[in-house]
Amino acid sequence: MHGIPETIRTDRGTQFESTLIRALCQDCGISQKFDQLGRNHTIFLFKLSKQQKTKINPK
Repeated sequence: MHGIPETIRTDRGTQFESTLIRALCQDCGISQKFDQLGRNHTIFLFKLSKQQKTKINPK
C-alpha cells in the first residue's frame, strides 16, 4: 500500500470538496467518492481510527 491511491472515499466535509483538493486529485488521477455523513461504515471506521490512535499514543 504505497504510492498514489486510485480512489479516495470520504464524507462530504468541506475540506474534501474544496477546489484545491479536487484539482489535486484530478492532477494525480485520483477518483473521489463521497459518502453521506453518518453512514454506518463511516462511523465504524471513525471509531476504529480513534481506537488505534489511543493504542498508539495513550494519554
